[in-house]
Amino acid sequence: MHTRVGCERDDACVPAVPGGARLIPLNDLSRLQLPEATRSAVLRLLETGPFMHGSYVPAFERAFSQHFGLRSAVGVANGTDALELALRAVGVASGDHVGICPNAGGYAYVAVRCIGAHPIFIDVDLNSHNMSAASLEEVMTKTPMRAIVFTHLYGDPHGVDAVAEIAKSGGAILVEDCAQAHGARLDGRPVGTFGAAAAFSFYPTKNLGSAGDAGAVASADDEVIERVRCLAQYGWAERYRIELPGGRNSRLDEIQALILTARLDSFDEAHRRRREIAGAYLASDAVRSAAVRGFGEGAEHANHLFVVRSADRNAVIDGLRERGVGSAIHYPHLDPGASQCSVARRACETVLSVPMFPSMTDHEVSTVAGELAAALTRP
Repeated sequence: MHTRVGCERDDACVPAVPGGARLIPLNDLSRLQLPEATRSAVLRLLETGPFMHGSYVPAFERAFSQHFGLRSAVGVANGTDALELALRAVGVASGDHVGICPNAGGYAYVAVRCIGAHPIFIDVDLNSHNMSAASLEEVMTKTPMRAIVFTHLYGDPHGVDAVAEIAKSGGAILVEDCAQAHGARLDGRPVGTFGAAAAFSFYPTKNLGSAGDAGAVASADDEVIERVRCLAQYGWAERYRIELPGGRNSRLDEIQALILTARLDSFDEAHRRRREIAGAYLASDAVRSAAVRGFGEGAEHANHLFVVRSADRNAVIDGLRERGVGSAIHYPHLDPGASQCSVARRACETVLSVPMFPSMTDHEVSTVAGELAAALTRP
């Protein structure tokens, strides 16, 4: 039996089928094509510069904010930096308690620990695997928290409204982790607007992906935005004069900003295609009952990943692989010290992800849909 661990590489989890045939991959970045005008612009930029502090980054910040219904955003070097800088900008400091979920790949855990704050683990909802409002409320009666990180896991916004209310009533600041949730909405409201700040990742496999590492912090609070901008440039108020402690070098570069701006043009069509693929998978009763999805009306899922649960996960993974379908596990391990979160622990033991990317062919979609339904019901 084989267990596939979660990974960021688009093809790292999908070796060839025995005999040399290629699996339908979890993702395939080789199918992404930049418009010729963008290719030409990248070449001009490589020839002339500037590579940093030019016009493309502020143009992308404005275009990104407008496209996703955000007040304003600051481009940074990557999504994990975005989380850390967002937390610092809203006032989280060393020694503070920050509520996080332990089943989301460890990114929030790393960001919290980088600040010197203490992660407080909150269990997750049985259906969505997002933070459980009931668990948060229970934990907050015992442990006051400075902030809460709500991760829209797999692109699902379910539960963020309830968590926002509990955080507010308990005096905690909500920071959204939207790394997997570009374009998701709840009751028409975009993710990234429920908290004091939100972190986004533009890693190449994300729904809006760059050609390398990149991220952003969004906020409706101008002071938070200015603190992020300052922290991302060493904490400088002006060159060589540190105003805010905890700063770092975390800048979005001009090439990534140019590419991201171009990819905004095709985002809505890709978002629609992800919904279409998810709908094809969910047409099966077996898949629908196994899918990790929040319940309730009004949620527009970003469908960054399509995740199901199986008590016999290894057998499902092997069965899919034998039939030419790649898979991975997002995510196989709890954050350190979170074993008491029983729902999250069970999630890490049973989840697997199947191919979900907008350039999948109709044949690939129907193949995955059929093989997944069969694998989930096979004795």
